[in-house]
Amino acid sequence: MRFENLDIKELTHNLRNFTKEVIENNKNMIILNYFYFGDKCYLSLGVSDDITYKYKSNDILSELIKPLGGKGGGKKDISSGIISEISKINKR
Repeated sequence: MRFENLDIKELTHNLRNFTKEVIENNKNMIILNYFYFGDKCYLSLGVSDDITYKYKSNDILSELIKPLGGKGGGKKDISSGIISEISKINKR
């Protein structure tokens, strides 16, 4: 897919849809997808339904991005977030 003509709303929508498709078609899976756009990092984390009793997508994503100044949220199976200060990512 070519991304030159997409805006950020379309990009994040596509990222979330891709994550959702992967977890719906696989078992025992946790997947993290991300991309950089400008000076921000956008993330989507998915947990397949068969393991959401043990792993919650929103909890995992929060643990990953909070120390980096990120914000996000979602449900037990899929969540999204953003890290606005990507310089913090490179220092870790």
